[in-house]
Amino acid sequence: MKAFFANLWNDLVETFWVYSAIPYYRGRRAARLDVKRGKIALRTFGRPAKWRVHYAEILQARYQVSLESITDEFIGGKLREEIRGYNSVMKELLRSRHGKDFLDMAVEQAKDALIKLEKQNPEPDSQGAAK
Repeated sequence: MKAFFANLWNDLVETFWVYSAIPYYRGRRAARLDVKRGKIALRTFGRPAKWRVHYAEILQARYQVSLESITDEFIGGKLREEIRGYNSVMKELLRSRHGKDFLDMAVEQAKDALIKLEKQNPEPDSQGAAK
């Protein structure tokens, strides 16, 4: 019983201290709470890659991972560090489940899906002819 209250106290202190002090650890804490709730996600920011939609579909369909876009703007400072902390916990978990290269493979599959789609539906050039 003593150990239970000691752990509870440590969690409360960590939550207060980390949440109020260091964005990277605040992100890690948020990720651990999401994992406990059964939510697995990766967070993104910045201008999206052309293949991001395909990447999100692959992550969701094959790995049950949500891809959350926090903002399409370039960010820095505290929010960037918080996202980095969040993703570090999620990537550790996902690599332990699916192998260390699974994210790279998902990116390659997303790029391949985009190339295939572009070949099927070529965009017209400035004169209106298909490329």
